[in-house]
Amino acid sequence: MYLLVVFAWIVVCATASKSTVRHLIPRNDSKPAPRTVGYFGNWDIYGSTPYYIPNIPARNLTHLIYSFANVNSTTGEVYLSDTWADLQYPYPGDDRSAIGNNVYGNIKQLYLWKKQQRNLKTMLSIGGGTYSSNIVPVLANDTLRQKFADSAVALLANLGFDGLDIDYESVSDSVQAEQFVDLLNKTRTALDTFAANISASPFSLSFASPGGSSFYGLLDFSAMDKYLDFWNFMGYAYTGSWNTYSGHQASLYNSTTNPLSTPVDTHTGILYYISEGVTRNKINLGCPLYGASFNNTSGPGTAFDGIGTLGTNGAAGLWNYNSLPVPGFNATTYNLPDIGASYSYDPVKKYMISYDSPKIAAVKAQYVLDMGLGGTMWWEVSQDRTDDSSLIGTTVDTYGGQSTLDQTLNHLNYSTSVYDNLRAGFPAESVANITAPSTSTTATATPSWTSSVTSSLMEPSTVPGCTKYHLVVSGDTCQKIESEYGITNAEFMQWNPYSGSTCANLWLGYYVCVQGPTTSISSSTPVTTSATILTTAAPPSPTEPRTISSCASYHLVVSGDTCYSIENKYGITPHDFSQWNPYIGSDCMNLWLGFYICVQGPTSSTSSSAFVTSSAIAASSSTPRTIPTKTTPTPTTSSTAPPSPTEPRTISTCTDYHLVVSGDTCYSIEQKYGITANQFNEWNPYVGSECGSLWLAFYVCIGAPSTDSGSSSSRKGYLG
Repeated sequence: MYLLVVFAWIVVCATASKSTVRHLIPRNDSKPAPRTVGYFGNWDIYGSTPYYIPNIPARNLTHLIYSFANVNSTTGEVYLSDTWADLQYPYPGDDRSAIGNNVYGNIKQLYLWKKQQRNLKTMLSIGGGTYSSNIVPVLANDTLRQKFADSAVALLANLGFDGLDIDYESVSDSVQAEQFVDLLNKTRTALDTFAANISASPFSLSFASPGGSSFYGLLDFSAMDKYLDFWNFMGYAYTGSWNTYSGHQASLYNSTTNPLSTPVDTHTGILYYISEGVTRNKINLGCPLYGASFNNTSGPGTAFDGIGTLGTNGAAGLWNYNSLPVPGFNATTYNLPDIGASYSYDPVKKYMISYDSPKIAAVKAQYVLDMGLGGTMWWEVSQDRTDDSSLIGTTVDTYGGQSTLDQTLNHLNYSTSVYDNLRAGFPAESVANITAPSTSTTATATPSWTSSVTSSLMEPSTVPGCTKYHLVVSGDTCQKIESEYGITNAEFMQWNPYSGSTCANLWLGYYVCVQGPTTSISSSTPVTTSATILTTAAPPSPTEPRTISSCASYHLVVSGDTCYSIENKYGITPHDFSQWNPYIGSDCMNLWLGFYICVQGPTSSTSSSAFVTSSAIAASSSTPRTIPTKTTPTPTTSSTAPPSPTEPRTISTCTDYHLVVSGDTCYSIEQKYGITANQFNEWNPYVGSECGSLWLAFYVCIGAPSTDSGSSSSRKGYLG
C-alpha cells in the first residue's frame, strides 16, 4: 500500500511541474547519445507535392523507418506493399539497362544514403493503420508467427535494412499480449541468427507503441522489453473528431487549469511504461509533424463542430506542418510550455489547429534529456519544414547538434541479397540529386534548361532533335512547365508523349523537351503527304508508347489523320488497330502527329498462352527468354525476382506470371488461370478494376498467396 501511495504522489507531482521531474524520477546519468528516428511513407513519392528518399534530412537522423510492409493474413508472410515505389521507381542516375537482377526505387536510394551517412540506420516497418488487421490471425497461430519472423528478416537481408519495426497498436487481451511477445521473440531470434550467419553486428527491432492508456494497458511491457532495442512511443493523436471538446493532440503534460483540453498526456504514459519495466533509454518520444484541426470552436477545451473539410492534400482536418500557417487564415500561434503544447487559432473563422511549434519541439527535446529517455521519433519526415523552423532541426540543436547523436554504424554487407547491385554495394553510385519541396516564402527561380542531354536522362519517347530540355524538379507539373516556357499543351504532348495526356508519367529528375526540332511538323500547319508505310524488323523512332512489339508494318501519322482514316487506308478493323496500338485509346485521343503506329500485326499468331513461372525466370538470368506456353497452367512457388517488363506495383510475393498478348483481357486471363477478379486486382493493382491499364507485352501476376475468399466480382472485358 505504501508503494502505491508513493507512486500516486509521484504521478501527481510530476504532472504538476516539469521542474520537479528531475528530482522525482532519477535518470540514468550515463546519458546515451540520443536517437532521432523518422518515419517515411512509401506513398510520399506520389501526389502533387512528392517527397523522395534523397530529400530526407539524413544528417539529422540516426534511424529512418520505411513504412509500411503488409502481412498475408493466411500465410503469415511479410511482403512489400508497393513494389513499384520500393523496387522500381526510376531515380536520376539509375542504369536500367545494367545486366543482372537489380533493385532500384526507394530501396536503392536508402542504401546509397547509408553509404554516405554511416550513422543512418534504416528499418522496415510492418503493419500500420492500413495493414495491422492482417496481423491479428497471424498472432493466433504459432506457425504463422514463425513465418512472419522469417519472411520479415528475409526482406531485411535482401533489401539492405538495419532493422525491423512492428506497428501493431491494438492488442485486445492478455492472450494476444502473450502471442505478441512470442512474435517479438521469434523475430529477435531470426534477426540474431541472420547476423551470426553473415558475421555482422546486431540488427535492431523496435515497436511503434501507443500513447493512450486504452491501447497500452494490456501490453506485457517487461516481457516485450527483453526483445526490443527501442520503443517508438506515439505521443500524438490524443484528440480529434471523436472528442467532445477541442484539445491538444500531443500535449506533454496534463493541464491543471484547462483539463478538458488534455484528455490524454504524454508524461502519464511515459511514467506508466517505466513503472511496468520498460528501460527508460529505450523510449523514443514520438512527436507529430502535422496538425489536427477543430472547426467552429472557441479554443482548447471548448465544444467544436467537426474538423472541417480543409486539410493538406485534401485530408480533412489534418495539416502537414510545412503547410502551416494556412493560407487565407489570420491565425495566431500560442505556445504553452508549461504543458508542452502549442496551437493556432483564427477567432474570425473559429478554427483551431493543434500542432507542435519549434518552441514546443525544444521543450520536448529537453524533456527527453531530463527524463533520460532514448531520443525523439517523428511521424513523418515529409511533413517537416526545410528552413530554420524545422522541428527535426530544432530538436537536434537542443540535443547539442549532429555530433551528439547516436553514432552507431549501419550495415553495408548484405552478401546473401538476391539483388546483384545491392550485394555489390552499388559501387561508384551516390544518392540521386533531387531538390526537396521548398517551404520558404521566397520567389521561385527562373526555370533552368539545357540544349543537350544524354538519352538515358530523357523521358522515354522524347521527340528526336529537341533543341531545349527542362529538368523536372519537385513541384513541377506539365501545366506549370508549359506556362514557364510559353508552349501549348499540344506541343508538350507532341514532344513528350510518354508523359501522357494526364501527365501521370512526368518523372522527377528526368529531362523533358520544351522546344521542338527546328524542322518539326506543327499540328496547326496543314501538310499534304501520301500515306507513309514502313516495313522494318525493328520499330522506327518515334513510335507511339505500348505499340505491339511484333508489328510488321508502321504508318507515320501526318496532319489530317484519324484512327478511322488510317483503318480505312490499310483495310484493318478497329479491333486490330486497338490491339496493335493500345495507347491511342478507343476514343483516338492519343494519336500523335509525327509518330509511327502499327498497321500490320505479326505474321504468325501470338494468341497462345504466354505463361512463365518464377523458376523459369531464374533459369533465364539476363539473357533473352523463350517464354514457355502451357494449356494447363501449373504454378510453382519461387522466391526469385519478377520478369521484365512487369506491370508497375505487381505484388512482390507473386509466384507465376503471364505475358499479356494481343487479344488478352483481364477477364480472359482470369478464366484461363482459374482466378477471381478480386485475386487479379489484389496481385495487379496498377491494372485497375476496370482493366484500363492492362499493358500489351508486360507481365502480370496470375499466382500468389491471397487473402481473397474466392468470391468473384463483375469484370468488363476491356482489351489489353
